[in-house]
This record gives sequence, structure tokens and C-alpha cells, in this order.
Amino acid sequence: MKASELYKELIKEISSLLKEKCFSRKGNCLYLRKGDNWGLLDFQKSRKSTADEIIFTINLGVCSGRLLEFFSPDLLEKKPSIEACHWRERVGFLLPERQDKWWLIRTTEPLDPLVDELKGCLVRVAIPAIEQHLSDEQLCSEWSSGKSPGLTDIQRLVNFSVLLKVAGADSALREILKELEDKSVGKPTALMVKQHLQNLEQVRSGNGT
Repeated sequence: MKASELYKELIKEISSLLKEKCFSRKGNCLYLRKGDNWGLLDFQKSRKSTADEIIFTINLGVCSGRLLEFFSPDLLEKKPSIEACHWRERVGFLLPERQDKWWLIRTTEPLDPLVDELKGCLVRVAIPAIEQHLSDEQLCSEWSSGKSPGLTDIQRLVNFSVLLKVAGADSALREILKELEDKSVGKPTALMVKQHLQNLEQVRSGNGT
């Protein structure tokens, strides 16, 4: 069997194993849905892969339905890509080594030990990390601490401001908008931020204003 076929078989087996965790599969990505939000396990193949050896890693992601509705309403009925996610992390940075990790599939080696290793890693580390960020409230808690895995700081503040506006958290929103304006003054992002503030005025808040 070719390495590319073993790679497909690996994803298929992981998908089957994670059905009990309510994950579904589309292509090389596994999806977990909670309300309007999505959690993703995205298998990424390295460009260094060859016919005899596949090198891959796993990206984690969380996509907020409210943010999709605000920024890309045409994508609401589709499963999001990892690039569309509002929280992203490589699985290796959640492991004890805290560094990027890539696995190998070789035509000369059995697949079962790798499947077992990955299942353990996903169940113990990756899935809990996704579940810890799967709600808008959890995303806001992360962003309020200044952390924004997978995003720039401006993207963090822009996304945060939308969720705060929807939630009707006016006091926190004012602080975030001030921080957003301050950080964009004189920067290439200034025009985008100005347009964002105008768009944000059209959003109905949770308190009905």
C-alpha cells in the first residue's frame, strides 16, 4: 500500500474511533458541533512528503457561529475550514514538549501503533482543548487574558468586540474598542478598524440596544 493510501486509512480509522465523541468527517478534517460553533481536528500533510513517506501534523480549531454570521454569513451553512477558525493551535504545542510535532507514515511500518498513539493524544489532549474553547463565553475568557492563538492581536480585539456587542457587555466593550483604536492608530490596520467600528454599530446587542 502506498504511503498516501496509508494516510487516508489513518484518517479513516481515527474518524471511526472518534464517532463516539460525536465527531464527523469531511475530507481530512474531523468536526465537532456545539450549537452554532464548530471544533475542528485538521490533518495537515507536509510538502516534504514523498511517495514512500507521509509527514503530517494536526491543527486544532474552534469557529464561532456568531462571528461567522457577522463576517461571512454565506459560510454559515457550511463546515468551516481551519483557516476560518477563531481559535487555532497545533497539537504539538499542547503536549509536554510544547513544540511543533509532525508524525511519519512509512510504507515499511505498520499503521496500528500510530493510530493508537494518535487516538491517545487526541482524547487526552486535543479534544479537551477544543472543548475548553468551544463556546463564545470560553473564547471571550481566553481573549480577555490577552491570548489569541492563531490570531493577531488586532484580530483578537475585533472578534472580541463582536461577541461583547452581541452579549450586551457595554462596559467591557468600551474598553476593548478603546484598546483597538489605540493599537491601530497610524498602522495599516487603521482603515479596517474604522470600517469594523461602523459595521459594529449595526449589530443588535443582548440588551436590545
